[in-house]
Amino acid sequence: MNATLSKAVAHYWRTRQRQFKSQQKRGGSDQGARAAVTGGAQMDGFVKLVSDLIVQAGMPKTQLKGSG
Repeated sequence: MNATLSKAVAHYWRTRQRQFKSQQKRGGSDQGARAAVTGGAQMDGFVKLVSDLIVQAGMPKTQLKGSG
């Protein structure tokens, strides 16, 4: 689980940085840290981590919202 959590945290920070740089390239920039989070997706690693834990605990994957 430690490795999975580390991957989720790394994904969060990589995505925030990429979104911030992307917004700067477009010439616009939100105030403060907002620029890094308005693109979405930075929490995807944590969503996957929690989803995997729920499935491991016995909930069918088909019961998770957005699983298809």
